[in-house]
Amino acid sequence: MENFLSSHDAGPVLVTAILFIPIAAIILGSRIATEWRKRQLGAIRADLTAAMIEVGMSADDIVRVLHAATEADEVVRVLQAAKGHSPDKTSSLGESVKSSSTEGYRLQAADSRR
Repeated sequence: MENFLSSHDAGPVLVTAILFIPIAAIILGSRIATEWRKRQLGAIRADLTAAMIEVGMSADDIVRVLHAATEADEVVRVLQAAKGHSPDKTSSLGESVKSSSTEGYRLQAADSRR
């Protein structure tokens, strides 16, 4: 190991390893976060569906509610991208400020489908 580190070939190999490891960690972390989010959303949708069945909603109503929520999430993403917003912004005083709630968009999407 000492022979390798003292050789002239060690520099490029070490630089490559030092650059590769953080990039791989970021990609892996992003993938894990995405899959975790999908799993959580699936669990939330399953709980919502079970609650709507317990209340006695019809299958058409359940599909409409689930579709409106998905459609509203897409609308919010498009609007935030158009405004250049991320979900959380920092105000000029340095405090975290939540952007407008998605609840209003969900209600609008649900009303427009009726």
